[in-house]
Amino acid sequence: IKAFRDSRVNRFTDTELIKLSEYLNAIAELEDFTVLDHTHWREYRKKPTAEQKRRT
Repeated sequence: IKAFRDSRVNRFTDTELIKLSEYLNAIAELEDFTVLDHTHWREYRKKPTAEQKRRT
């Protein structure tokens, strides 16, 4: 997680914790998340379900 600097300027555009919470929620559903390489957590994307694929 990047350090939060210049809070007076960046507080409305900082989304680091939002993205981290999305990642943690996504991996919480996995059977074993201990095998994940968490250094690349920003690139992790949850695989779409069959229902989500049908919508597109």
